[in-house]
Amino acid sequence: YGTDNTSSSTSTSVDSTTQLAQTKNASGDLQKSVASLLTKGSKSLFNEVEKTDENGKTTKEYDMDKIYDGIKSFADDYNKTLSAVSKSSVDSISRSAASMTSTTKANSNLLKSVGITINSDNSLSVDKTKLKSADVSTLKSLFNSTGSYGYFIGTKASEMNASATFEASKTNTYTNTGSYSSSVSSGDLYDSLF
Repeated sequence: YGTDNTSSSTSTSVDSTTQLAQTKNASGDLQKSVASLLTKGSKSLFNEVEKTDENGKTTKEYDMDKIYDGIKSFADDYNKTLSAVSKSSVDSISRSAASMTSTTKANSNLLKSVGITINSDNSLSVDKTKLKSADVSTLKSLFNSTGSYGYFIGTKASEMNASATFEASKTNTYTNTGSYSSSVSSGDLYDSLF
């Protein structure tokens, strides 16, 4: 009988190691942004702080600069994640990304009311002036509670991160003939470690 000279790999990822690293890094950053917004207690971005005016009058108010910075980081990381996953061919990553964008669209009116716009490419833009004058209870309901929009986006980022990690574990495997298969050169693999 004849020998089969093809060496099909038993399990390799459809995405390159570089692509998976980009997805993992971007979704990891998005998880951190969401965690920062969800933080409760003394480290919460949504705590009121005491401010004293020039007349010595002390009032409690929200630090809108801090809240803006947290939401701007979220939007930037959301956009980086969308960009990274747009090139992915991994079904689980694509499904999580689609779920993320559809949830964002479902919340478009609420997001728009606080100065966050969904662009034609599904990325987010933040209007600093509008966000800093937004109702804080609306911002909290969007980003600072379990089950909120931000919380859901964080779970999708976590799913994409886990999928990219799992897929990366498959990118370099032994083939069914016992030879070593790599989706990238060893130099690229070495470089990706640093």
